[in-house]
Amino acid sequence: GPNMSGHIKKVLSVGYKQQKPTMMVTGGEDFQTIRHKGPPFKFEKSDKKSHKGSYINCIRFSPDGSKYCSVGSDKKVVIYNTEDGAVLKTLAGKAPMFKKGHKGGVYGCSWVDDSNILTCSADKTARVWNVEDGTSVTYNIAAKPSLKDMQVGCVVSSLGQMFSLSLSGEINILDSSNPSTPSRKIFGNNQSIFSMGFDA
Repeated sequence: GPNMSGHIKKVLSVGYKQQKPTMMVTGGEDFQTIRHKGPPFKFEKSDKKSHKGSYINCIRFSPDGSKYCSVGSDKKVVIYNTEDGAVLKTLAGKAPMFKKGHKGGVYGCSWVDDSNILTCSADKTARVWNVEDGTSVTYNIAAKPSLKDMQVGCVVSSLGQMFSLSLSGEINILDSSNPSTPSRKIFGNNQSIFSMGFDA
């Protein structure tokens, strides 16, 4: 069977490259990313330097499979070359080196296309980064952000629509023509769901 070994603490994210040769990259609470080639998936190599001392919260491959991204509680957005796992670019991190980056831990990432990636953070914003030149556009979630506006997840749909999830349970629909405010909010559940009804 597959030998997905190497982590000594909880795995928080798995990135899967669908193009052949397939690959999985995992990251978690032991501050490392691990590359697994397969199938059957076997340990290839680990990286303990990119997010030293910080949880790795999300890993995603670019649509063409040539790059992958990891984001962590150290505020970093790290882009890797899939072929050899080399770091191509670090897009954010602790000040003063990265004054233009996220000011809180980064919880999610999702590729818009092969050159742009959406990230979301505890700093109550989402960003779209150009991975070639390192520039970013900040998406504000609330005019006066509070704790409930921390961004805990994000995804880009197959149609290119960007969504981010607030700690409050609100789903924010982001609009590239107006980054100052979400174009719409969908109000989700923020407590456990115990029952459900269906109206035919």
